[in-house]
Amino acid sequence: MQGELVVNMVQLRDADWAAWERAAKGWRNFADQAVYAGKDIRRQGKDKLDEHWQDRVGEAAGKVLGDLSTQYDCASDLMRGIAMVLEGLAQAVEVAQRQLGGAVDMARTHHLRVNDDGTAAPYDGYAEAVEHRPVVERMVRDAVEAATQADDLAAKQLARLRDSTSITDSGKALDEFQAVASQAEITMLHFALPHGQDPTIVAAWWNSLSDAQRRELELAVPVELADLNGVPDDVKQRLRGPGPLDRVEMVRFSLAHWNDTSIDKYDNNCTQFASVAMKHAGAEENSDWTDDSLWKLGRPTHSWAGANQLHEYLTTKTMSHEVPLNEARPGDLIFLKQEGSNDDPKTGDIHHTAVVTSVTPDGVVHYTQHSDNKVNLSLQGRERHIEQSLGAQQFIVVRVDPAER
Repeated sequence: MQGELVVNMVQLRDADWAAWERAAKGWRNFADQAVYAGKDIRRQGKDKLDEHWQDRVGEAAGKVLGDLSTQYDCASDLMRGIAMVLEGLAQAVEVAQRQLGGAVDMARTHHLRVNDDGTAAPYDGYAEAVEHRPVVERMVRDAVEAATQADDLAAKQLARLRDSTSITDSGKALDEFQAVASQAEITMLHFALPHGQDPTIVAAWWNSLSDAQRRELELAVPVELADLNGVPDDVKQRLRGPGPLDRVEMVRFSLAHWNDTSIDKYDNNCTQFASVAMKHAGAEENSDWTDDSLWKLGRPTHSWAGANQLHEYLTTKTMSHEVPLNEARPGDLIFLKQEGSNDDPKTGDIHHTAVVTSVTPDGVVHYTQHSDNKVNLSLQGRERHIEQSLGAQQFIVVRVDPAER
């Protein structure tokens, strides 16, 4: 596929989505190598020049090396964006291809054949099979449409990244290109879902997926999946969670209000944003965790608006608990703890809170936050920048269960 306006059934059937996954892995490797090159230039070049050659010539040489290391950093972020887009395309096409296979299997069961143009017709002697044709053809059209949308978005994003190779502003490479690629990866999976279809078609689509694909979609697009009529109730309950906190609603609120400044009350609103999202999802305020009701001197309880205090409250006074980063799922919270030497934040401080809003099939955790308002950022894609800015960090994932201990 090459960004055509319409992908046909034969193209989808024959698409080698695994080739895009292999390409994504290659681009991630290139991105890692660029990071290492940039670090080596800084450590072995610029830093040593700054220390040992302190005149105008040394300063000029150091600037050249500094600029070169920044170019490698920018290249790394852009290449990581390319990997995200290719990964999203591969995942979306794999799901669409599976749906297409499910439609063909359903057709065979009901004595129908599926033509290369996507239409279905009964085999000779099975005229009554025509009653199943609408569902089969709808599934085929949905699969082809999902692949077309993903293909088109991927082509646009790859062209945008291709045209940005001259960027030397690391912030721009990160926020205007890698961040958009991160969001596009999730959007392509959104396309793979049969939105607005009859529950019978949704159920047939769900049944066409492998167990692994179902689990991947639960982690990547939980809100969209929970909204589909035809997805089994036990799946929707698993998405929402067993306790009083509705994880789907927590993610939905975060995605809907990531840039809504009307809910902000303080200069630093990251933890307050997480608290408001939890409250919206069903967590009840109490004397230890509250906003307006127990203000003292114009301030809420620290656990409502302070990252360190919220982490302590959740892990000591509720059933919430920490989980490994590789087990993160939508509706969890991510806290940043200062590990490296620093004055602000001080070493050991938990200083930032964000909401996990997606975990894509490539294992990348995507988070949404306030203060620096951002949506569906790649944690792995930004980890290096966070540590360059603040020093070494520990990323703590907390599974929220507001029930009191």
